[in-house]
Amino acid sequence: MRSTRPLFSFSFWLHHLLVANPAFTFDGVGIESDYEKLLLDYGMRVANWVDLRGFAAERLGVGELRNAGLKRLANAVLGKELQKPKRVTMSRWDNQWLSYDQIQYVAVDAFISYEIARQLNLRGA
Repeated sequence: MRSTRPLFSFSFWLHHLLVANPAFTFDGVGIESDYEKLLLDYGMRVANWVDLRGFAAERLGVGELRNAGLKRLANAVLGKELQKPKRVTMSRWDNQWLSYDQIQYVAVDAFISYEIARQLNLRGA
C-alpha cells in the first residue's frame, strides 16, 4: 500500500528553505524568545535574527531604545504612530485559529519590523 503523505512536510520546507537559511535575517522586538520557542517546541534553528532594540540603539545612538517596544521604535525610526488595539493584543493567541484582526496585527508587526530594519541598514550604509 502506497502512502499518500508528502515526502516532506510544510514545516520541513519552512525550516530548511526559510528559517534555517543564512540568506535571510529575521528582525523583531524581543525576538530571542520567539527563537527559543521555535527551537524548543519545533526543533527549528533560526540562522540569523536581530533584536531591533539593540540595533536601533546602536545606529541612532539612543541607549533608551534598548528597552523600547515596537511602537516606540516605529516612532523613533520611521516617525510613525503604530496603533495596537488592546482588544487584539489581549485576545486569545493560543486558539487553534487566529482571527482576521490577529492575522492583520501580526502582518503589520512583521512589516513594521522589516521597515525599521531596512531604514536602520540604510542609515548605517
